[in-house]
Amino acid sequence: EEQEGGAIAMHLCHGTFINCIIEDSVAEFGGGVWLGGVGVYNFINCKFIGNRAERLKPEVFENVFGGGVMVFGPAGQPNETSARFEGCAFIGNHSDYRAGGILIGNNNVELVDCMFTDNTCTSGNRRNGTAIYGFNPGNLLIAGVTVRDHVSAPGAAVYLLEYVPPEYTGSPVRTNVEIRNTLVAKGMTGTGLMVSSDSIDNLDVSCTNIYGGFPGNWIGQLLPFRDVAGNLQVDPAFCSQWGDPRMVGSGSPMLAAHNTCGTDIGRVLGGDCVTVPVLVSDFFAWREGSRAVLSWQGVHPGESGLRLERVSASRPEVLALAEALEARGGGFRFVDPEVPGSG
Repeated sequence: EEQEGGAIAMHLCHGTFINCIIEDSVAEFGGGVWLGGVGVYNFINCKFIGNRAERLKPEVFENVFGGGVMVFGPAGQPNETSARFEGCAFIGNHSDYRAGGILIGNNNVELVDCMFTDNTCTSGNRRNGTAIYGFNPGNLLIAGVTVRDHVSAPGAAVYLLEYVPPEYTGSPVRTNVEIRNTLVAKGMTGTGLMVSSDSIDNLDVSCTNIYGGFPGNWIGQLLPFRDVAGNLQVDPAFCSQWGDPRMVGSGSPMLAAHNTCGTDIGRVLGGDCVTVPVLVSDFFAWREGSRAVLSWQGVHPGESGLRLERVSASRPEVLALAEALEARGGGFRFVDPEVPGSG
C-alpha cells in the first residue's frame, strides 16, 4: 500500500491546526500532510518546511505528489473535501515527481495569505507545480499569496490542469478557479503560472502580478487577463535575496498605496531596503552561559544597532540585534535583547 502523510494523515474527520510546524517528514503522497477522502481541514499560521514526497517503492508508485501537503478528494465530488490554509508558509519542500509545495485535486481548497518559497520537484521533462499543482482542483481560491524562488524550467511554479480521461463515466468534473491579490515572481526559471486546459469552467484573475517567468508571464488561458482588472507584470521590488522573503521596498507596486487595486498584492511587508556593507576584522564568536556573543574590530553600529542575518537554503532568518556592548580588544559585541539576561 502507499504511504500517505509523513507527519499527518486525515480522512473522514474535521481538524484545525494553529501555529503548527510540520518539518522534515517523508511519505510517498503528502510528505508532510495527507488530507484525503471526505473531511474539513483548517491550517492557520502553520509552516511546512523541508518535507519530501519520495519514491519509496518506485516499482509500485513511480509518480509521487505533494512534498509539503497533498489534498485529494473523491473523483468527481469536488465539494466533499474542504481545506483552508491561512497565513501558512511552504518552504523548501520537495517531490520526486510533481507538486513540491502542495497538490490539490478534486476538492474545495482555499490558500489565503500564504508564502511559497524554494520548493522543488523533479518530473522527467516537466517540473510542473514546484509550488502549487492543481489537478482537477475543483473549487480553488488563491488569494494574497506570494510564490517566489522556484526552479521550474521547463515547467511552471503554479500549474493548474483539468483532465478527464475518455473512459471516465462518473459525475461531471467542474473546475472553478479564482486568483486575486497574488504575486508570482522573482528567482524563477520556467513559467510562473500556467493554466493548462481550455476546459476550466470558470477562471477569474484580478489584482495579480506575474513577473519574470520564461517563456512568458500571461500566456495561454491567462492572456485575456493581462493588464486588466488590476493585473500586472512588473518588478515587485523585493528587498533582498536573503532575509524575510515578504519584504518589498516602501515604493513597491505590490503595496496598496502604489497600485490601482488599493490592496496589497501577495503576502508582502513594505519597508526601507537599506544595505550598508561594513569591513570588520578579528571576528570571534563564543558562548557566555545561555547566550552567544559576537565580537570584532571595526565599525560601530551607532543607534541603529546591527541586523544579523542567519541564512540557509530552506529557512532564512533575520535577527535584529540592537544592543551594542564594548567587547575585548576594543571591538563591540551584540546580544539579543529579546533573550532574558542577555544584556
